[in-house]
Amino acid sequence: MVQLIGDLPRAEEEATQHYQEIKENWYQYQTLGKSRNAEEGYACDCHYVRGASPLYLACGEGSHCINRITQVECIEGECPSKSHCQNQRFQRRQYANIHIVKTEKKGLGLRAASSLKKDDFVYEYVGDVVNEAVLRKRMREYAEEGIQHFYFMMLQREQYIDATKRGGKGRFANHSCNPNCYVAKWVVGKRIRMGIFAKRDIEENEELTFNYNVDRYGHDPQKCYCGESNCAGLLGGKTQTDVRANEMLGALGVTSKSMKGRDAWNMAIEEDPVPLDPSEANYIIYSIRQLVTDRPFLLVVLRRISVSEADALRELMQLRCFGLLAGLLEDNYTETHVDKDIVEVILRSWQSWPLLNRGKIVQSNIEEKLKVIAQGDDETLKELADQLLAKWSTLEETGYRIPKRKNEETSPRGRRSLKTSDGL
Repeated sequence: MVQLIGDLPRAEEEATQHYQEIKENWYQYQTLGKSRNAEEGYACDCHYVRGASPLYLACGEGSHCINRITQVECIEGECPSKSHCQNQRFQRRQYANIHIVKTEKKGLGLRAASSLKKDDFVYEYVGDVVNEAVLRKRMREYAEEGIQHFYFMMLQREQYIDATKRGGKGRFANHSCNPNCYVAKWVVGKRIRMGIFAKRDIEENEELTFNYNVDRYGHDPQKCYCGESNCAGLLGGKTQTDVRANEMLGALGVTSKSMKGRDAWNMAIEEDPVPLDPSEANYIIYSIRQLVTDRPFLLVVLRRISVSEADALRELMQLRCFGLLAGLLEDNYTETHVDKDIVEVILRSWQSWPLLNRGKIVQSNIEEKLKVIAQGDDETLKELADQLLAKWSTLEETGYRIPKRKNEETSPRGRRSLKTSDGL
């Protein structure tokens, strides 16, 4: 349902009483927010010729830019499209024209001051990036101060953006069970950042909303005032699983158009995983990025990958999925945290990946983690790690040495190649 709120008063001045506006994230310490995917430092292969090519070929929508497809921004000074690059929206703060307004029941909100096209960049969600211990401490402090509305967003495991007292205009987007925007994770340089994007074409004066997919952190659920016909009633709780399942039907492998919500979710976790079709590769990469902090849904997607055929796996490899899974493995096998299910499904999946050489393995440095797993206590994981180490040791070394990206200190990153450097 389109909700036009052009009659609501603007409230930018009132908003300043509730928070301090900042332009970029503040990090509790510098290692927070870092991407673990070693494949995400390449320049793209776009070929834009000024005056001879349409502008969208400069890493724009529909250009097939490998960075844009995998939700990685091109870096200024490295992109072959140079100043014409259309894939530096976070860095250039190319935000939509929006107003902060005073709503009747939902406090302050956002509306579109001009029309938007599907997938347009609305605003970055910025704030203080903190670890879980600081998050919990702040929650207690906010409760003691009488602050009723928290503005937390999970960035990755045990890392959060807190925009409660310091943030950007994106913090004022309200929740809806049928939103016109979505939140997506992008890699910008070495860090993961969160952006709000148009889910569909949006009219001028529409309220801008996204689905919070709320983690309640032990607090009581809040009443939802979105007014949509599919309203879950509350923010948080089991009803949000239904909403999440509806959003991720494609990633779950649900083929029945009549299957929705919890029924779709139950089918996905109870039945055998559905192998991927090669045409799903782009969407699956997007889904993995968005589901990193949503373990049950992530496991379903990983299990689908583990039963997929070589042609689908090759498509995933071209979209840097090996490095993405390597980062997941690093996150889920540490000295203080081991998620056996996630680690096991990744190790089993890699047994069938059609790698032709050691390019991706060396680039990700994942063998070091496998050696640690092979020395661990879990016999199943030890066996799987040993099998992979033995198998990978027989592969040829890559004949192409990946150049370091400019100003890169440690990770070997450079221009993308679909030849020996990618292990294809």
